Amino acid sequence: MFKKIMVPLDGTSEAEPALQTARELAQLCRSTVVLVRVVFSSQSPLAGLQHLLVANAVEADEAPARLYLEAHAESLRQLGLDVRTMLFHQDVEEKGWARLLHVLQPDLIVMTTHYKQAAPNQEQAVSERVIQAAHCPVLITGDRSLRYPQRTQPPGVVSVLTRIK
Repeated sequence: MFKKIMVPLDGTSEAEPALQTARELAQLCRSTVVLVRVVFSSQSPLAGLQHLLVANAVEADEAPARLYLEAHAESLRQLGLDVRTMLFHQDVEEKGWARLLHVLQPDLIVMTTHYKQAAPNQEQAVSERVIQAAHCPVLITGDRSLRYPQRTQPPGVVSVLTRIK
């Protein structure tokens, strides 16, 4: 059914409830789990020292991101799951989710969203951009009462969202 499940993680504890849902689905469907972390960089042509500083900053961001992904991957591997990790470099201005999804070709995306941190005038939520770019179902999971206090749901209730063409 779902051969490849993609789990975007941003390094926060709010993103991690998606891991449990992905684990349960992967065990049921015998799926490969792909943990993804986006590392933002600037690919604009900079000269000299400024370019070197940007390159060093990106490299410094990569090490903790790799450790974070590998720690979660190892805990899933210990349960007998096939887990892969991927760091995806994305320019801050670039809308790279469509490109990432084209490369990975997941059958399902499991993620949480951070609406509780978004202001009404803030840029579109990452989860909304993923849903718009996805060509597969997107399962949003986590503690919805933190994000939508006016629409609380019982624990364990999830939403499955997919783009309608």
